[in-house]
Amino acid sequence: MLSHEQSIDTKPCIALLPTGVFLLHITKDLYQELGLVGQVSKFHSKSQMKFVVRIDLTAPFFQPGKKNFERVKWCLTERLNLSFNFLVTWIPNDSSICPSSIESYFTSLGLSVSLGDVFKVQHRTRMHSVPILESSSIDPTDNGCGFLEAYEWLGAVACGCEYGSVEDYVNTLSCPEPCKRQKVSHLKLSSFFAPQQIVSAINFLSDWVRKSSVPWASFTVHGFMDSPVSWGEIEHGYHTNGDNLYTIIVFSDTKYWLYTATGSCDIVS
Repeated sequence: MLSHEQSIDTKPCIALLPTGVFLLHITKDLYQELGLVGQVSKFHSKSQMKFVVRIDLTAPFFQPGKKNFERVKWCLTERLNLSFNFLVTWIPNDSSICPSSIESYFTSLGLSVSLGDVFKVQHRTRMHSVPILESSSIDPTDNGCGFLEAYEWLGAVACGCEYGSVEDYVNTLSCPEPCKRQKVSHLKLSSFFAPQQIVSAINFLSDWVRKSSVPWASFTVHGFMDSPVSWGEIEHGYHTNGDNLYTIIVFSDTKYWLYTATGSCDIVS
C-alpha cells in the first residue's frame, strides 16, 4: 500500500510494505504533533525537516488491547487530521480468493474505492539492429558489446528512438557493434504490481528465453518516485529526481546481467 499523489520532498508519504512494516515519512511539524518515536530522515540530517516513523505491525506486542497498539492507534486517529489517496495491491494466500475482493473489504469500511487499470503499450518492429551480447563478459569483446552500450541501446528502444546510419549530427545514434538484424518486441505495462508478480514475470521470461531461439531478453522495473522506500526497507528520497529502477538481462544459459539506477537520495547497500 502506497500513498498516491504526494510529493515526498514536501508532503507526508505513507507505505505499508509486504513485510508488515508501516512507514510514515512526515514533516517536522507533523512529527512533533504525532507524538510517536521516529528518526530524522537520512537525507535531511542537517535541516531535520523530515522524519521517518517505522511501525512493525507483525510484532508480537502490537496487538489490540496492548499498550503499544492502542497508543499508535490513538496518535494516528486523534492527533492528526490527515487523509490520503492510496494505491493498494494484494495477493491472497488462497488462490481461490480473487485479489480484487479487497475492494469489497475497503468499501465495507466506508471508503471510496475504484479498481485500477493495467495500462499496456506495445511496440513491434519487424527487423532491428540488435547488439550481440556474451553472458560471460560484461566488457566489450570481438564477439559481444559491453554492458554500457547494451544499456544505452535498451533505453533508446524503450524511448522509441530509431537507430539509423551515422551522419554528421551530434544526436545521431548507431547500434553498438557487433550486432545483427533481428525481430524486436517491446512491451510496457504501467500499474502497481506486487513483488510476487514481478518475480513470476521474470521467471516466465527466463524460461521462455531458455526454450526459444532468442539469445537474450531484458526486463525493467521502475519504482515510484515518491515512495518512502526503494530497495528493501532502505529510505528513498527526492532531490533532482526520484529515479529508482533496475533492469535484468537474462540469457539462454541461465546467466543474467543486473543493472540498478538510483537517484541522489538513495542508499544502496
